[in-house]
Amino acid sequence: MHMFSFSALQQPRPGSVSEAGEHPGAFAAPMAAMLAATALLLFLAASAVSAEPPKPFTPPPAVEPLVEPALPVTPPAATEPASQPPGAMPPSEDAEPDAQSDTESDTAADQEAQAEDDASQSALPLEQLRSFAEVFGRIKSDYVEPVDDKDLLAAAIRGMLAGLDPHSSFLDADAYEELQEGTKGEFGGLGIEVGMEDGFVKVISPIDDTPAERAGVQAGDLIVRIDDKPVKGMALSDAVKLMRGEPGTGIELTIMRDGEDKPLKIAIERDIIQVASVKSRMLEPGYAYIRIASFQSRTTEDMRRQIEELKLKAKANADQSADSTEPASTGSQEVSESPSQPPSSDLSGDSSIKGLVLDLRNNPGGVLNSAVGVSDAFLRGGLIVYTKGRMEDARMEFKAGPDDVIGGAPMVVLVNGGSASASEIVAGALQDQGRAIVMGSDTFGKGSVQTIVPVDESTALKLTTARYYTPSGRSIQAHGIEPDIRLDQGSLTLADQPDVEPLKEANLMRHLAEEVTGDETPEEDATKQPLAAKDYPLSEALNVLKALSLAHARSVEQIEIMEPPAAQ
Repeated sequence: MHMFSFSALQQPRPGSVSEAGEHPGAFAAPMAAMLAATALLLFLAASAVSAEPPKPFTPPPAVEPLVEPALPVTPPAATEPASQPPGAMPPSEDAEPDAQSDTESDTAADQEAQAEDDASQSALPLEQLRSFAEVFGRIKSDYVEPVDDKDLLAAAIRGMLAGLDPHSSFLDADAYEELQEGTKGEFGGLGIEVGMEDGFVKVISPIDDTPAERAGVQAGDLIVRIDDKPVKGMALSDAVKLMRGEPGTGIELTIMRDGEDKPLKIAIERDIIQVASVKSRMLEPGYAYIRIASFQSRTTEDMRRQIEELKLKAKANADQSADSTEPASTGSQEVSESPSQPPSSDLSGDSSIKGLVLDLRNNPGGVLNSAVGVSDAFLRGGLIVYTKGRMEDARMEFKAGPDDVIGGAPMVVLVNGGSASASEIVAGALQDQGRAIVMGSDTFGKGSVQTIVPVDESTALKLTTARYYTPSGRSIQAHGIEPDIRLDQGSLTLADQPDVEPLKEANLMRHLAEEVTGDETPEEDATKQPLAAKDYPLSEALNVLKALSLAHARSVEQIEIMEPPAAQ
């Protein structure tokens, strides 16, 4: 699966050290080697073009620039700063027990093997470079039309990266700028996360409240034509450029979808995409809902702020309900909590939040630091995620702090096949730590980390540098997170008659009229569609959350009964 970051469709930032967590200085040796190779290639190409016939190859003498410092590795402006987020630390001996064997120091044999590997990687393959230079020179001298040197070398760089995993790529000026814009949460286009599969553009997920989502584009759709142009064999970057355009202009996508006998044509009107990464609401009194569409640089901050707002609203509603049902107070009915007793929030969580559903469905990932921050918000200590790669800087651990923003209230995490990368980090951390029940279907399965390495002011490499692992040591690469409760997307409708209103007493002729007193008013949402019909998985998640909340409340009551009486 190839994933890219463009403004027409936001990058499946599937995950990563920032999708892309930058590792400053980590590429000094590789970049020096690349500079050496470039200098040698240009020397050889010049020899191949000027010689008639070509002269025997003689390696050039060593040049001083090869030992100069590599280009500074600084993060793009739109991504998280290169400094490690709170909780990040190098592997240590006091790592979590489940992951300790994976993060402890290399043995002497491992270090020796690593040294040999580094030595072999640092040696330039001169014979292959000579062949490359001869091909370069032949194209320059014999191709039917003149070819620009920069175009040839850029194509060669793309070819090198294309031979690696699908997530490594060369970002030209446009792609680099669009990647930075994407992490800011605003870009132009259709609003879909895309990758490549079998030569076609695959939809990873549509983004909430975007033209593509409103037009009915679904996760897993394969785009086979863009307007009248077939996609097969087209580079992803070219396909993205075709889908971009001025807001208000139209485009037609021809897609293949599982379960459909023939291609579907979907007309979409382009628009400026402004992604609200976090949305929230109360499903029912005491039960909160947080939807994270993607992990952007401000996602953690926005989520924490919205949770505090939900807690205030829930508490106000609870107080209002208590006031309306409270009998006339007497002095004997007042109960004061002893200072020696622990606060109730330490045992049962914030009294205003009984439970929370965290919705990560169709979330393609994004900034690693945000995924760590979201996980940290619900955990009281413990490992969140760790990464391992060949570079020392690629080996990191992220641990949670001591505070839980909802005080330990039960949680359900909703996922599906469009949940990728950073989403899988959050789901895996909360699942492994026993903090939440994961419901839905298997996630996407992207467990690799990409680093953005600026080459110059306008171009960069996006290179896979590490794999990440959940607290228990699981690598979800190509496997995904398996839910605790499997629940496929579904809906509730009347069989064969989806538009027929259910038969009720009120539909019968000569039914008794409803008795209405002066104090009663009709419910405003009497005709409101039930949650199960609008979003069946969310409805089931709420049911599970209620059961967890009840069990949690009973366990807290038992703890309070066992508490020793306060000293008089």
